[in-house]
Amino acid sequence: MSETDGPVRVALVNDHVIVVRGLAAMLADYPDRVQVVELDALRDPPRDVDVVLKDAFGMIDDLRDFVETSTAKVVVFAYATDRDAVKAALEMQRRLAKINENFRGNYPRLVEVKKKYDPTNLFRLNANVKPAA
Repeated sequence: MSETDGPVRVALVNDHVIVVRGLAAMLADYPDRVQVVELDALRDPPRDVDVVLKDAFGMIDDLRDFVETSTAKVVVFAYATDRDAVKAALEMQRRLAKINENFRGNYPRLVEVKKKYDPTNLFRLNANVKPAA
């Protein structure tokens, strides 16, 4: 993002109000660089933001669906010391990077098309694009 584009639009997604408000307060010191546009404990990824800060809380399966259907970049933070959970998150990141590479940055648009024309995910074999939530 260039300096002329304005601040990065951020959504904070966490199920603990104190964390969401604390992060928002910390980011409020940088209004020229960051604009917090949504504070929520959403299950679905918010739209019309540049970045989502998402607390995974060790729920890798929920996280996978959230990240795959998000149209924004997702930054995940979590308190997870379980080796298998960390490995699963890293593997998911590698897989999503490969998906983005294969679809040449069109994945978010494809998710929206899939939601419109195949919301039940009937066509799910091969290089599946999951419908947006």
